[in-house]
Parts: sequence; C-alpha cells; structure tokens
Amino acid sequence: MKLSTVPKLLRVHQWYKNLVIFLALCFSNNLFNITDLTLTILGFISLSLAASSGYIINDIKDKKQDQLHPEKRLRPIANKEITSTAAAILSIALLAASLTIAHQLSPLFLLAIAAYYTLTTLYTFLLKHIVVADIITISTLFVIRAMSGAYIINVHVSPWLILCPFFLALMLAAGKRYAELKLLDSTKTRSNNKENITSKSTSSNVEIISGAPLQNKTTKSRPNDLSEQSERTWRRANSASPRVNDLYIANKKKNIIESKETKAEKIRSTLKDYTTNNAKTIILIATILFIISYSIYTLQHQKNLLITTLPFALFATIRYFLLTTSTNIKNTILARKPHKIIKDKHLTIDILIWIVLAITILYF
Repeated sequence: MKLSTVPKLLRVHQWYKNLVIFLALCFSNNLFNITDLTLTILGFISLSLAASSGYIINDIKDKKQDQLHPEKRLRPIANKEITSTAAAILSIALLAASLTIAHQLSPLFLLAIAAYYTLTTLYTFLLKHIVVADIITISTLFVIRAMSGAYIINVHVSPWLILCPFFLALMLAAGKRYAELKLLDSTKTRSNNKENITSKSTSSNVEIISGAPLQNKTTKSRPNDLSEQSERTWRRANSASPRVNDLYIANKKKNIIESKETKAEKIRSTLKDYTTNNAKTIILIATILFIISYSIYTLQHQKNLLITTLPFALFATIRYFLLTTSTNIKNTILARKPHKIIKDKHLTIDILIWIVLAITILYF
C-alpha cells in the first residue's frame, strides 16, 4: 500500500464534518480559553479517528457496490489498492486510538464517541438501506458530533445546538441523494447515446437467429423482375424484419427501465426509492427549518447584534440549494462533495464573513 493511499482510505477530506464539535466552544464564549480549546482539539482528533474507522468498515462492506459507482470506484478498497483484511486491521487500530483519547477527556465524551460509532455501524449494515432513515441517521450523527463538543468542556447543551446542526445536515444529506440521482441519470444518458451510435453502425451486419437480417421497419420496394424462389425469399425477409425490429425495440426499452432501477439499487439501495422531485422537496423543507431555527436562535440570544448574521446564513443556504438543484450536472458536485465548497468563491466568501461576524459579535 502506498503512503498516498492512507489519506484517501481515512477520508481525511471529510474530517470537515467534525468541525461542528467546535460549536459549543464558540457559542459558550470559551473560544479563547486555552484549556478548553486544547481539549476540543483533542476531541476533534478522537472523533476524526472514529469517523475514519467507520468509513473503512463502510468501504469494506460496500466494496462491490462502489466498483459500480462512477466516482466511488476510485476509493482504495474498491480500486484494490489495499486488501480488505489490512483495511480492517487499520480500522480497529483507529477505533482503539479514538477511544483511548476519549477516555482521557471525559466520560460523557467517551459515551458520545461510543454512541457515534454504534450508530455509524448500524447505518453501514442496516439504516442506509432504509429510505429516509438513511438521511435522518446522517443528520443525527451531526448532532452527536455537536453535543460531544459540549461534553468535553462541560457546558449546557442548548436546544439550538441540536436543531441547527440537524436541519443543516439533513439539507446536505438530501442534497447528496439528489446529486447522486442526477449523476446516475447523466451517466445512463451517456451510456445510451453510445449504445445508439454502436447499434446504428453495426445493425447492417447483424443477423437474427432465424436468418432474417435486421432492417428498418419500412420495407424495401419489391423489384419487378424476381424469380419465384427469389420472391419467396424477399417476402420472408421483409415480413420478418418488422417483427424482429419490434422485438428489438421492446427489449431495449425494457432493458433501459430495468438497468436504471438495478444500477441505482446496486450503487445505493435507497436510490431506487428516491426521485429527484422528492429529494428536492426534502432539501427545501430542511433549508426552511434550518433558517427558521437559526433565526429564532439569533432573535432570543442576549447578543442582539447576532441577528445581523442572518442575511449571510440565508445567502449560504439558498445558494447551496440553487447550486444543488441546478440542471447543470457540474454544479451538483458541491452536493456530492461538500469539501469542494472552496471552488464556489461567492459561497466561500459569504461563509467566512458569517463566521468572522458571529465571532466578533460574541466576543467583542
């Protein structure tokens, strides 16, 4: 195994999800408390190691499915860059390191890590195959991440620390399902186009088992000077070809319908139950609930100026919604890979201003 494979296997690029562990530190006005900051950083490391351990188990279990996915097939286990046995040993080592660090930080934090890993395992083997339960589980995992940060520094768990991360994560999870459906449709369309081109270029050389050549439905005009045997051959060929073509077209349509459902199920079992319309609806509902929750939080906060961060929250969530549900498949990459948010400069600048403004209001 190459050293460059390790970060890909651990999915280090997805550790950004664990940054929600710092929410309790920031909003409890302890960001500049060196002790609490150090403890939270250690908690972030522990949580990230546990997450990577879970990712590896998931990749081992989904190895065959990932090999069919246009993007996930490049993951180290699916791409056979590392054996499942070696990956499993590494996963156990990561979990042991995570629990060791968690044990040193706080009993409640250790419990949170245990709950997080248990739910992650349930998701891998069961919940990810149940429509809606899959995205609810992902959202709950974000809440556990956020709550664990409060347990480390021993501060009260605010209801808003539960609601805001939950609805934000639900928006991201539903957005990913929508983007996967769009990617699947895009891949299928390209594949069908290639099949059509191949079919047209080779149809003249294809022979049916019955001996009748594959022809267009429109029969050729009958020549005037045909012998009796030639006329029988001509009639047999031209009467067979429409029937053959009808069977060919019917089977092709059937295969297209079946391939879409089968491929969706193989890539992610719940995709066959999601549609772009209902996924889009879930994104919209989650977006609205997040905005409402954050708005109420800023309105009831003792720092009245925190309400000024609301426009930036609105811009970020609405822009994400528009990009995710865009008809341009290139824009949906943000939903499939949120860590690439930096490629959208408007969204990146907005989030940075939002964070800086919130911290300034809370601490100065």
